[in-house]
Amino acid sequence: MKREEARRLFNDEEIGLERQQMLQALDLYLERDGEHLIEAFVASFQELCLQISREQRAGGKGAVGYITYSMLRTEIAMGGSAYLVEATDANWYLDRTPIQVTYDGDWALQALDEMMIRLAHSAKSYMGLITPIELDRIRLREAGVVQRYVAALIRIAMRVAIVTSEFAEIEKEEEFEIRVGEYCDASVCVYREDRRLLLASDVKAWLNEKNAHEYTYHAFGSLDLSGCECDGMDFRYTAFRGTHLEGASFKQCVLMGTSWQSCDLVAANFSGSVIAGADYSGSSLQGAIFCDAVGISGRLDPEWSGPGLGGVIFRGCNLRGADFGDSLLDRADFRGANLDGANFRGTHMNNVLWAGASLAGAMFDKDMLLGLDLSETTGSPELWHTDSEVQQHLTAEKEGVH
Repeated sequence: MKREEARRLFNDEEIGLERQQMLQALDLYLERDGEHLIEAFVASFQELCLQISREQRAGGKGAVGYITYSMLRTEIAMGGSAYLVEATDANWYLDRTPIQVTYDGDWALQALDEMMIRLAHSAKSYMGLITPIELDRIRLREAGVVQRYVAALIRIAMRVAIVTSEFAEIEKEEEFEIRVGEYCDASVCVYREDRRLLLASDVKAWLNEKNAHEYTYHAFGSLDLSGCECDGMDFRYTAFRGTHLEGASFKQCVLMGTSWQSCDLVAANFSGSVIAGADYSGSSLQGAIFCDAVGISGRLDPEWSGPGLGGVIFRGCNLRGADFGDSLLDRADFRGANLDGANFRGTHMNNVLWAGASLAGAMFDKDMLLGLDLSETTGSPELWHTDSEVQQHLTAEKEGVH
């Protein structure tokens, strides 16, 4: 067997399988320990903000335009896991006086280390044709896959980090971004502010332009955008916090990973939109329309080597009279939500959380109801095509009788 053939076989028969095992391990770790990882990240972010504030008060640093988390391939090659974190001005990497700290990505890179141990063992059966140098190249290449998980965690953690007092106190440029990527190379934006658009009328005019790819990763806060029409637009990972969007239309939109905490979304229309990973916590959604919306979790693209999306979060929302007809909700979180009179007819649901939700008069198909755990909810839903068997099942579940 020649070396090139050995590399091809090793890539086809070993690396692909080991990569999938690594991804599964990372998925499981994020699901199990995600809250702890977010808490740890937010604590480190608060410390960074305090350092920025101190240097700004001392006159050693001006307004910050970027905070960048950079994976260092030299660090990885040496077995390390530290990310370089830089707070820079509008010149970004050309800032002469960046504030530099580190963030430990050991939680993600540990899965890569375990994968490489398994690959080193498998390489022994290739008669020395897969050398340690080749394994080092593989490690650096696969680090890019792990990097996507670090970016995903930071993106989710920013929902908490940006509402901290420490972040509010730092002086920022009118255009401000938080990015994650490789040092002086490709990076992705996980949070963006543009304070040049301070008036609701300016924001509405900008949205009406419907420019492709300009509305992702943005942040809109405390604006009155009621009645705006944004059908067919891409808002992935954009945040609408404390924003008035009553009667707004977001039909057929890409809304994955969006944040809508504490928004007024009464009678808003999300029909046919991709809402995977969206967070509507604490929002007013009375009469909102989610017909045919897609809220699946996991990887939307099976070929994607990276983290999937979580379920849609409706925790503590007022969803009285909302319409979820014919939607797809996988691992959605309705805990503590008011769902009185909501319509779930034709909805496809899997592993949905209902604890503390009110379901008085909520409409379900009878076949659907038999597969749901509504034991910790209040109110009696309305069963379409109800028969005595289904009603008995519901009563027994409520009373804890099995």
